[in-house]
Amino acid sequence: MIFLVGRIPEHVISEVREGTDILSLVGEYVPLERRGQNHIGLCPFHSEKTPSFTVSPDKQMWYCFGCGEGGNVFSFLIKHQNLTFPEAVSQLAEKAGITIPDQEEANPEQLQKQQLRQKLFEINRQAARWFYSNLKNTPQAEKARDYLYDRGLSDKIMTFFGLGFAPEGWDGLLKHLTKLGYQEEELHQAGLVSARKENAGYFDRFRSRIMFPIIDHQGRVIAFGGRVIDNSEPKYLNSPETPIFHKGKNLYGLNWAAKNIRLKDRVVVVEGYMDVISAHQFGVANTVASLGTAFTKEQGQLLLRFSNNVSIAYDSDAAGAKATIRGLDILHGLGAKVRVCQLPEGLDPDDFLRRNGCDAFEKLVSEEALSLIEYKLANAMKQHDANTIDGKGAIVKELLPDLRRLKGAIEREEYIRLVAARLNLSYQAVYSEFDTDIKNNEKFRVKKDKIGKNRYNNTVVPEKQESVRKSLERQLLQQVLLEPQRARILQRALSFEDFQDAGVIEALGVIIKEGLEKDYDLAQLTQQLSEEGQKAVANVMVADENRWDRFEALIEKLYLFQLDNRLNELEVGFKNLEENPEAEQIQKFLLNSFVFWQENDFLHRINIKRHQPGKGG
Repeated sequence: MIFLVGRIPEHVISEVREGTDILSLVGEYVPLERRGQNHIGLCPFHSEKTPSFTVSPDKQMWYCFGCGEGGNVFSFLIKHQNLTFPEAVSQLAEKAGITIPDQEEANPEQLQKQQLRQKLFEINRQAARWFYSNLKNTPQAEKARDYLYDRGLSDKIMTFFGLGFAPEGWDGLLKHLTKLGYQEEELHQAGLVSARKENAGYFDRFRSRIMFPIIDHQGRVIAFGGRVIDNSEPKYLNSPETPIFHKGKNLYGLNWAAKNIRLKDRVVVVEGYMDVISAHQFGVANTVASLGTAFTKEQGQLLLRFSNNVSIAYDSDAAGAKATIRGLDILHGLGAKVRVCQLPEGLDPDDFLRRNGCDAFEKLVSEEALSLIEYKLANAMKQHDANTIDGKGAIVKELLPDLRRLKGAIEREEYIRLVAARLNLSYQAVYSEFDTDIKNNEKFRVKKDKIGKNRYNNTVVPEKQESVRKSLERQLLQQVLLEPQRARILQRALSFEDFQDAGVIEALGVIIKEGLEKDYDLAQLTQQLSEEGQKAVANVMVADENRWDRFEALIEKLYLFQLDNRLNELEVGFKNLEENPEAEQIQKFLLNSFVFWQENDFLHRINIKRHQPGKGG
């Protein structure tokens, strides 16, 4: 693959996009069936039984009506292969036979850094091959092979994960890689050798260890983990932080697990290398590990690219419980649906799998796994005496922040009932504590069955209305995309600031800014948009063009939503004025009232037929 540095020229991006057929690209990964002008299939980005993933060859766009993902050829490859934009362009350029010119104007420092990264990837790949060959072929690795066999690993799974062996001695790898032409300082930057004292050269970092290559989700060897085969310390030794390896930003096994995570729409997170390998050998191939570090936000964000459903299966000891709670909080904060597997005391996932097999483990991570509240409640009951008043109070207090963060009223009520039942308390007693906590944390106060804030205050609209409003905005976007000159009419009729869909706002803004005409290039337009903007455009452009209302009818409906929202704002402003009759509040209320009445001349502002006779929707 060509590796890109600096900015790719716009004409090259356009050439690559035009030289890539979206139907052929998506068809490499998703079985598609023709349905009218479009093609449909099962979405590769979420689990579904009925196809909702749609590809439009005519418009060179894709969209899933199930999960809301969508875009063009670049966005598909970026999401499916987890690439950066330059990497996606590079890969498609290579397939299309398009040469990306050298970036002569690239920043010299940036160019140097990128060349170093490429060199480190090469060095690690060669090191992995050497370690692998040692484990397979050398007498020194006999104890290592026996250890792995005793742990129940087959030759097939060892080969699949590329396990290796670093022999005794101080310079075996050093000599091998320097013979291949690499410099000692480059090996040091890769984290494979350590510097001797007083600048007296280098020696191998990994010696007499079973080696686990750490591979990123793009299939590049970025680091290694090494385990001793005796009782020496440290038991595990990892590569240090390097220009291509940051422990807190990577997950062991993700490159092998990614496909199965998407298929099952669930990822299982364990602690160690052996847990991952054992899980894959037993068929639980959607398993990854957090590289022996405390779980990080970056690791959580990486996981959520593949699935929103996460099961944590850390060891059952005190350290494992602490790590589980940290992982729970991070993932829940990112919006994941997290569950916790409760392993029997003293067992890790590898032990459990070898004793009980795949089916029992699958049941453990799905049916028997605990939710965040259930796990934290069980853990708190271990820390406090649930038979005393003080103990019950301490347990409830620990759970209040998590109850407060629950978004659904039904979910919150059910968990309050659960906590009350487990502690032998009344629902009202626990709810009273929760209600007091909410009042003491004003920023978490949310009106029942409401969502979102507008630009003036805390006025919110019901969720059902919000969905209808978003649909109207997207219908208007489709009408404008079909006839871009309508964008100016829409801008005069409605305030874009009151639109709720960020993708629609962005797309309309670009259409107006560019002054697009009827024969505009849709692909060029989408390339100027963010991911949200591309999704909005893809959504409306792969939908049926004639199934929605006329243009002026859509404007009128959306205007009535905006009008109702403004009236709600004024009502809230009046109530605030009654509660806090200060000069600043009065001034704000009067200003908002003036703006409302100034914008209220609906017929004057949007009577399209009056100003444009003969133009229908």
